Amino acid sequence: MSWASLARCFGSLPDDRARGDALLAAVFAGERPVVELEALAAVARGWDGRLAHAGWAQVVAQLQRVAADDQGLAAAAAALSLVEGRAAALRWLFGLALSPLRTARQLQALHDVLWQAGLLGAGEAAGFLAACCPAMEAPDEAQAIGRMRGLLHLLGFSVGRPMAFHQAVVEEVALPALLAAAAAGQRALAVDLEAQLSLHWLRREESGAHHARWIGRWAPALAACGRTQALAPLPPQPVAGRPAVAIVAHQANSLAHVQAMLTMLEACARLPSRFSYAVHFLQGADEAVFARLRAAGIAVVAHGFPRDAPLADMIDVLALRLRQARVAAAVWLCSPIGLAYAFGRRLAPVQVWWSLKFHPPAAPDADLRLGGFAGQGEAVQVEGIPWRNLPGSIDPQIPADAAAQRAALRQNFGPGLLLGSLAREEKLADPDFQDAIIAILRALPGARYLYTGRRDLPAFRDRLQAAGVAAAFIGWVDTGVFAGVLDLYLDSFPLGGGLTAMQAMVSGVAPVFLAHDPGAPLAGVLDNVLHRQRQGAAVPAAERAARDALLRDADGTDLLPPLRSVEAYVARAVQLGRDDGLRRSVGQAVARYATAFLLDHAAPARAFEAALASVIPDAGTVRTA
Repeated sequence: MSWASLARCFGSLPDDRARGDALLAAVFAGERPVVELEALAAVARGWDGRLAHAGWAQVVAQLQRVAADDQGLAAAAAALSLVEGRAAALRWLFGLALSPLRTARQLQALHDVLWQAGLLGAGEAAGFLAACCPAMEAPDEAQAIGRMRGLLHLLGFSVGRPMAFHQAVVEEVALPALLAAAAAGQRALAVDLEAQLSLHWLRREESGAHHARWIGRWAPALAACGRTQALAPLPPQPVAGRPAVAIVAHQANSLAHVQAMLTMLEACARLPSRFSYAVHFLQGADEAVFARLRAAGIAVVAHGFPRDAPLADMIDVLALRLRQARVAAAVWLCSPIGLAYAFGRRLAPVQVWWSLKFHPPAAPDADLRLGGFAGQGEAVQVEGIPWRNLPGSIDPQIPADAAAQRAALRQNFGPGLLLGSLAREEKLADPDFQDAIIAILRALPGARYLYTGRRDLPAFRDRLQAAGVAAAFIGWVDTGVFAGVLDLYLDSFPLGGGLTAMQAMVSGVAPVFLAHDPGAPLAGVLDNVLHRQRQGAAVPAAERAARDALLRDADGTDLLPPLRSVEAYVARAVQLGRDDGLRRSVGQAVARYATAFLLDHAAPARAFEAALASVIPDAGTVRTA
């Protein structure tokens, strides 16, 4: 019997003897024994019994003994599936791959073989993945972290498998392991699992609702774990007569949230400031960032923890150092990874979360939450949690020689209209956004599209190529330069741009972006500052009128009409692409608006310090000299 025919008829054979004999006939049909992996895996997926056949048991044992590579291991697991079930077979295979632990690359390669063969697939039944997991006990937390990461690699957690499968890995493996580790006091493992979930699950859908839904599942457990480690803070000790405030950031780098912090603290330094600030970076050393802070008179503390150090260990050391420094408050910058645990174990007498992106229930032990909610008042409720609303504050970071660089770069792309989206790759992954880009390019013959990211999106690239449109992935570039190279900036959706959107505005590049109703979740800088501040009732009427006037032409025509559907987004992009004069007028209008309302950071700085003063005792005295 051939392997192809066996896969079709296996389930209809009358008994185990007939099934086992058919399998042996397929294996020994030629001069040498052959196991066709995909055919055997198809048999295993299509039959849910437990085969009792002495001859087949001998084949299984032999395959397990001689398996020397991924194909051999997968064949042994497929054969074992018929005897013990597919979950038990994968549990055997996973246990073998994790003891001793292989490298991440090796584990990912083995996952790819299992997926290609069909031993793992998108439609696994509830509970199946949990049943695949081998015993995960390890002698210490470092090894436990390695084994859990390895298991997630075997399950394809770091690659773009279908959302339903990815969610099953979360529900059945990663999240239960996190909750169990937190309950057992394994804080390093629990926080590392939070990082894995944040990096490989939260980023699959860049929306506030997605982040709130899932962070809300694990943040309470991590906070409770942190409270078991808490020490009573020491009484604060002022620095130069002002309360000491520690800003905590994961990495010293040039990403948008760090740049927003730099701009805010520089503006605070120009005020009669109420506080003495120090910025604590857990990892990294960006000398340009450090120089800007020191020039503003702000202390820099680069803790320099090893790259592979568990985040919970870093937090524990940080907590002790902040306690010894007798700070009045700790402000955690943006990233929710580690936040619930850190605030649970108490970093300072007053704890503040400053989020520049989503606003989920990530900090149960925060005393104050700061966020940006354009077009709304000072106090905002999100998911029943109170937030203080800060005006936006970010420097566009346009290099002094940007004009010369842009002229040289523009020559690389030839004549014709140049469109672009400057964003992280996950912001460009939405199918509706990709459809819109393709529709726009088809309607503008000769136009060329540029897009950025740390790595290319193969599915997006393939769709662009199949559509026959001109597009190029340009990698991780200096967006302060590239924003001004474009003729038209196409903002990503559903999550819009941040720093890059502002860079396009300041550079006088016409933007196209989706609009959202006032009070809707954060969409992006363009929608926030160009629509919601014009519409939101919390903005004084005179200010709304002044903002609005800058975005109209001499006849009173709105140069930035709200685009409330993908169809409207495409139509406006095509209109601007075809009308050079209109495109220039829109670009000039947003540049005027940015100069008037986005580049003066004194108001955000005053709001930032007023918010801190509302929760930090003895913050009323300001510096006068």
